[in-house]
Amino acid sequence: MNRDIDDREYYIDYSRDLFDFLIASFQWSGIDSNRLNAWFHNFEEDDNGEYYACKILNGVIGYSENDMKRMVDDGIERIMHKEAVLPLLKQKNFSVLESELEFAFRDKLKRTLFVPLLVNGIPGESSMSIMRIITQRVKPSIQQLFPSEIPDDYPCDVLIVVDDCIGSGHQFSEFWESATISGGKLLSTWCSEHGIHAYYLCLVAYNQKMNEIQGRYNDISIVAIEQLTDSHRVFNEGNKEWNSKKEMEDAKACIEKLIIDKGVNLFGYEEMDFAVIIHNNIPDWSLPILHKEKNGWKLLVERKDSND
Repeated sequence: MNRDIDDREYYIDYSRDLFDFLIASFQWSGIDSNRLNAWFHNFEEDDNGEYYACKILNGVIGYSENDMKRMVDDGIERIMHKEAVLPLLKQKNFSVLESELEFAFRDKLKRTLFVPLLVNGIPGESSMSIMRIITQRVKPSIQQLFPSEIPDDYPCDVLIVVDDCIGSGHQFSEFWESATISGGKLLSTWCSEHGIHAYYLCLVAYNQKMNEIQGRYNDISIVAIEQLTDSHRVFNEGNKEWNSKKEMEDAKACIEKLIIDKGVNLFGYEEMDFAVIIHNNIPDWSLPILHKEKNGWKLLVERKDSND
């Protein structure tokens, strides 16, 4: 009896049961059993393919719609605590009634403007999904505008740019360096001239890129609810899903062989190799084997460019 084979078969059976449970309990948004089974068929040509596929899926960092709501609440609370609650506590030597703190929180929120991050001047699906969650959860209604709709004399104390994640950070940089208000003035300049505190609120961020862009811009503060490190990358020695470096390298070689004729890249945007799914969306810096469908390769999670 081959113990390694037995262990792998047990791991596959356990994993497939877990994946079925995640789908049945709606913890994996946008994935159903048919799509999961079709995706596993991609790996049938290799004896160890299903095992490596299970390893990758067990390492998926997934966020449900409820997770997104929780993270949005957390992000707004962090910013309002810094802008309203903490200053009041310091002003009154930390002797403040709960009702006073709540009033300060709500009052500052009324003077906060929410703006979706634009991609090439167009609202992205991900940023608009975050805006919808904020609109549903913050009462009374929030102030929200596209940058081009903001008049120069618009009254607010805080600006919050929202999006779902930071991968490479390129989209944010392009936005912050080019977005303009109604009169053509840069949004960043408008904030500086009027003493408006600017924040970039995202739910998930690759910490290396987040730190890079925070170091580049001192006129906006980045608030990321969850930060990913290199140890979360799929083909990284620090990823705890792999039993050894050799197993990781074998899995990598297996997948490279399976996709060689499919036109599917091994790595995502900027050579990143995360496995992140945010509700019904998967960023382009996640592994393409999860979201590409071409030349017979079946996807697991759909993107607008899945067939490109």
